[in-house]
Amino acid sequence: LQCMEFNPDYKLEKENEAKKWREETIEFSNNCLKEMRGYVPTSIFTSSLNELKEQGLNPDLAKRIYTKKCLWLVRMPQEDIMKLHDADLLGRYGTEALGLDLIEICAIY
Repeated sequence: LQCMEFNPDYKLEKENEAKKWREETIEFSNNCLKEMRGYVPTSIFTSSLNELKEQGLNPDLAKRIYTKKCLWLVRMPQEDIMKLHDADLLGRYGTEALGLDLIEICAIY
């Protein structure tokens, strides 16, 4: 019910649930981020698809990283991500309907 959103006890309960979930998943998310940084080169923002292949990336991996720009976020400083407009996060760097795997999603989170 929408009225529950105005109940202070309910809001506190939901905030505590979210905090607990973040605490339980932070280590896994950080491990995913480290793993994905091993695949996404630091030069991703200035590289072409051919350049990625020339750097030694498997052609399928290079295409996946190049076409799924949300994966580029693993190489963007957190301060820069925070400055992105919502339209960019939902559009250019959006994750919907891209078929990302769990590791990729957690790395971006």
